[in-house]
Amino acid sequence: MTYEKNDDWFFSIGVSNMNYLHQGVFYIYARLPEENLAEVEAAIAHHIRTIQLESVTEAETKRIQILIANRFIFVNETSSEGANLYDYYQSMMRDLVPAINYPKCIQALDSSDIQQAALKYLSTDISGVIGFRPQ
Repeated sequence: MTYEKNDDWFFSIGVSNMNYLHQGVFYIYARLPEENLAEVEAAIAHHIRTIQLESVTEAETKRIQILIANRFIFVNETSSEGANLYDYYQSMMRDLVPAINYPKCIQALDSSDIQQAALKYLSTDISGVIGFRPQ
């Protein structure tokens, strides 16, 4: 998911993940002027801590559930994308059930589930920053 903003602080920011059989990677990416890196990094860390301490509202949880479930369904509605999805789940997880039940699982989450996941998986103390600069 990417959020686009048209001002001088950052140009775009988003999140994604890569799942593997035993471990995965969750990452936040941003496109920004180099001089704003410290401020953007601090704002991201602050946002993570806020989710860990206060969680997210039920309204925000519902909004995100709808966006994620709909995106999953629409992205995978072609036969080739569906085949890629099932291939991924079968090869990485050895199980197709999570792929079939993904929208239902997302819709079953509540704000406390998100807060617990943020506490467990999103540590700002062990994160890393990788920067790419144009030449």
